[in-house]
Amino acid sequence: MNHRARLQRQLQTDRVLPVPGVYDGLSALLVEQAGFDCAFLSGACLAFARFGRPDMGLVCAAELRETVAVLRDRVSIPLIVDMDTGF
Repeated sequence: MNHRARLQRQLQTDRVLPVPGVYDGLSALLVEQAGFDCAFLSGACLAFARFGRPDMGLVCAAELRETVAVLRDRVSIPLIVDMDTGF
C-alpha cells in the first residue's frame, strides 16, 4: 500500500493520530522506530533546525524538496508536508 493510501486509511478512523514533527533523516527514523504511524515536516521545522530561528522566508522550495527526498528515502511511514505558501 502506498503512503497516500495508508495515510487516508488512518485518517478515516475515529482514533487520534499523533503526528510528530521531523526535520531530517535521523529525526524521521527515530519517529518511525518509536512506532508513530506518520510524521510532519514544515518550513518551521527546517528553519529552527538549520538556523535556530522561526521560519520567516528562510527556507526555500529547493531546501524543502531536498529534505522531503531524504525523508522519503529514509523512512516508510507517511509524511505530511506543509509547503508554506506554495512558493
